[in-house]
Amino acid sequence: MRKFLGEEFYTLYRASLEMLLKIIPVIWGALAFLSGMIQMEWAEEIIIFQVVGLMMRSLIIGAIQGWLGTFIFVTLVFVLMKVLNVPTDIINGQIIKNLTAPRPRGKGHFSRTDCLFNMIGTCVLIFVFCFFPQIIASYHVVDGKLKILEPLLNLTVFAKYQPFFFIVYSLGFIYYGCRFLIGRMTGKLLLFCVIYKGLSCLLFCTMILSPSIFNEAFFTTLFSFQSVDWLADDYFVSRILAGIAVIGFIIDFFEGISEFYRQR
Repeated sequence: MRKFLGEEFYTLYRASLEMLLKIIPVIWGALAFLSGMIQMEWAEEIIIFQVVGLMMRSLIIGAIQGWLGTFIFVTLVFVLMKVLNVPTDIINGQIIKNLTAPRPRGKGHFSRTDCLFNMIGTCVLIFVFCFFPQIIASYHVVDGKLKILEPLLNLTVFAKYQPFFFIVYSLGFIYYGCRFLIGRMTGKLLLFCVIYKGLSCLLFCTMILSPSIFNEAFFTTLFSFQSVDWLADDYFVSRILAGIAVIGFIIDFFEGISEFYRQR
């Protein structure tokens, strides 16, 4: 492959492949796992074995598919570019090399692994809450299969929040993607962090302080206590959770400022 592409093209090919193979297989395996969880038929007597089997099978097969797909796609792209004599200067090789080079371990540098898992986490949140919120529910077994008993969320009310949820956590995905690419806290990235974290905190507090968004029957069936008691407890618990969210935002804000000034 080195002889066919030439030294310069081969260097870009290898760097691009190395970068994408760190990301795509993980995302592909996570999506395969979620898809398997949704489509799975749960039997009462083999629930644990099915879950373990699903985790191993979906993650491994999904990761292998992502690895092979990425390898074949990148290889075909570079072979096609070589055949068509595409000039290498249209690709910013320095950026690709910087992304694949080991990052300094000193303070002020973001971990690529941490950024990657946060990107995957935001994708999972969007996937579940925006497309399949009904799977967050209490379950019971009927005819040997696990069925949804009561969803956690009042889906009619939650539908009003879904566009905002999608927008906020899409910003989160972009934010962690920028952290992955840039590697250091900058002034613009700090502003982006404050906007994303602030909107995320505001959305969470708005949702948690709106009792109508939760399906009361979920708590009644899951914990077997009276609805009146749940409403009374919810008044205090929701405010405690909202307070924790605000404190978390303040901590994130000052951590962002600290990361920014450590690099000056």
